[in-house]
Amino acid sequence: SQSTNDVYPTAIKLAMIWSVQRLRAEHAQLAAAFEIKGREFARVLKIGRTQLQDAVPMTLGQEFSG
Repeated sequence: SQSTNDVYPTAIKLAMIWSVQRLRAEHAQLAAAFEIKGREFARVLKIGRTQLQDAVPMTLGQEFSG
């Protein structure tokens, strides 16, 4: 004998918990991929840019790992 005032908020909370768990797993995979790309491109030199002006040289790996 649950009312809809109890069921709907609980269902939404459970759905959000399950969604966030999946999102955290995907986020971990994305972070690992960026880390791999950072190491892969560690020696590729490029010019950093700030406000469309050339800045200090940096590597493409630094950009991925940043």
